[in-house]
Amino acid sequence: MEIPTSVKGFAAMRVGAGVVAIAAPSVLARLFGLPAGDAGTPLAASTSAFFGIRELGLAAITTGATVREPVALRRLLVVNAATDALDLLVLGLRAVRQPRLRRGVLLFGPGALLSVVLHLRAAQKVEILP
Repeated sequence: MEIPTSVKGFAAMRVGAGVVAIAAPSVLARLFGLPAGDAGTPLAASTSAFFGIRELGLAAITTGATVREPVALRRLLVVNAATDALDLLVLGLRAVRQPRLRRGVLLFGPGALLSVVLHLRAAQKVEILP
């Protein structure tokens, strides 16, 4: 089984998000709904950089995954799905208390849900031989 194009596409999107998060943290923060004043703080920039590094790391190991190690590949696909599901859960819970974050849920939520579904489908298709 080859890694599906959809999974590679999400890896490319992770690269884009990672680069933006590191190079232009205030842009990403504003997309999530933070006011411009909060988006430019050192804490927001550092948090954005951590997020960016995580995204780049997930993209790198996903695109480098091999079908020769099906157990590792399946785990990696599940980790990608879990990461996006937990991101969406945390953002959604915070948006309940902080309405300005609802924009981030509306903007990123559908993509996160699609990522979860596609990564889990791909994980189910990985053939593990005894």
